[in-house]
Amino acid sequence: MFGQVLEKLDVYFGRAFLLARYVPWLLCVAGNAVIASIEYPQIREVFWRAATDLTGERAFAFVIVLLGTWVVAYGTSPVVQFVLDFLEGSKMPGWLRQVLALGHAWRRDALDQEKREAHRRLGDNESFDGLLRELGEAGRVGSKWRAIRDPVAIERAARAVAPLNRARQLIQPVSVAEVRSAVRELTIALRENCDDPDLLAEESDRKRARQLAELQRSMWSRIVPHAKALAEEHDRLTAIERHRRFAERVLAPTGLGNEAAALRSYCATRYGIDFDFFWPRFLLVARGDPKLSDALASAKIQLDFSVVVLTLSSLSLLVWSVVLLWHGTSLLAAAVVAGLGPLVVYGWMGVVQASYAEFADVVRSSIDLRRFDVLTALRQALPASSGDESRCWEAAQRLSMFDEHRANVALRH
Repeated sequence: MFGQVLEKLDVYFGRAFLLARYVPWLLCVAGNAVIASIEYPQIREVFWRAATDLTGERAFAFVIVLLGTWVVAYGTSPVVQFVLDFLEGSKMPGWLRQVLALGHAWRRDALDQEKREAHRRLGDNESFDGLLRELGEAGRVGSKWRAIRDPVAIERAARAVAPLNRARQLIQPVSVAEVRSAVRELTIALRENCDDPDLLAEESDRKRARQLAELQRSMWSRIVPHAKALAEEHDRLTAIERHRRFAERVLAPTGLGNEAAALRSYCATRYGIDFDFFWPRFLLVARGDPKLSDALASAKIQLDFSVVVLTLSSLSLLVWSVVLLWHGTSLLAAAVVAGLGPLVVYGWMGVVQASYAEFADVVRSSIDLRRFDVLTALRQALPASSGDESRCWEAAQRLSMFDEHRANVALRH
């Protein structure tokens, strides 16, 4: 009995409810009270008297407001899932989904194009090896002259190599075309001049030879390795960004919807897991690991908090816009609503997007590490290889959802 009481108290007054439901409503009440006190002098007087003398009936009224806010926050808790579904796009009208999806289709196509460009740059890395061979051959030809025949060519090569060195120092990408142009100037200089100072007699010639040798070493050991490494890193980051933001075969009308679709696609393509079906079972299994359960709970609290604040901010902006449009008298209140309101809503939309991205990362990590615990809890045999894993999840889903017994599988006990 006492344990059940504690569970009820955790539901009504636990961290998840207080932070993700109650606190946003308190912030909403406080924000609306500030706007109301600006617009209506009589309300401002009531708030001022309550703030200076919070005793007796005023203290009782304050407690009633807190309890009323708690009741409203608890009663509206199921709305959070509806708002999440709306932000993902599933509750939007069809025409609105199509209009909004166009922008995300352009972003997805831009990422795909960037990914193709990254692959092309990565393929161009093979061209660097040929350019370096040209430099080596030119250096051998120039050494035979044992003289500085064209000092102007050395200066042109230095001017061509200098921007590439600056790009390397600033960790900026260098294209194969830029390298090829610099190599062309450097090849001319190497073919017409000796780059070995020990083979030269004049000090001025030895200085130019050392400059030419340094340009060649810079191209060999710094510029070309930098271009190769940056091309590989850019290709990797572009691929990660594409898979994190968009699913393979689903395009949602909102950024949040595409994040959710990418999460489902991650589970399906990597492991063959139907996320919507197995996620409630995974949450029950995760309760056995306090650290994992706390990580998931913290990420979900942050997401729910941002969703509730965004919802209440949007509703408050809409209501106050109508009220002030028809009955408003205070320019300050109108300036606060019209100026700060849209910025607050837009800012919280970004917070919701970031919160969901963080929540999705935690979910991906938890599934990577503890997905087999679900199969064990379902008394299913663990897969022997990565190729068998998708078949195991499909069999478990078909047994639970459709009562399909494809074979007499021995359960683990």
